[in-house]
Amino acid sequence: LRAPSAAQPVDDRSTAVEPIVLQKAAHCSDDFPGVTEAERCHSLLWYVQEQANILVDLAASPDLPEPKRWQRCSFLTAKLREMSSIKTSCSSAARTPTCWPAMEDDFLEFYGWLEGLLVDRGC
Repeated sequence: LRAPSAAQPVDDRSTAVEPIVLQKAAHCSDDFPGVTEAERCHSLLWYVQEQANILVDLAASPDLPEPKRWQRCSFLTAKLREMSSIKTSCSSAARTPTCWPAMEDDFLEFYGWLEGLLVDRGC
């Protein structure tokens, strides 16, 4: 996962993004668009990358005053839950023959960074 080359301010509308809730599926990418498992895995990887970019931009933005700060914390907490769901679903080797190996290292680094971001922001 790569951060954008230049951090852009995050539009406050990003706090309204609803996290994806994964359903119990045979493969971790089953809830994502695509006909084949490889296409769905690509969609999952793209989605995680897109969310990482949003969160990096958010992390680069200045702290907000109290009411908006808690909105941001709520958004970050929801994103952590969403990424936790992806991690749980995808890290089971029996359910993810192709997707998890392609994303494991970068995803775990991103996931650890996201956990730290919540701590740094006092969430």
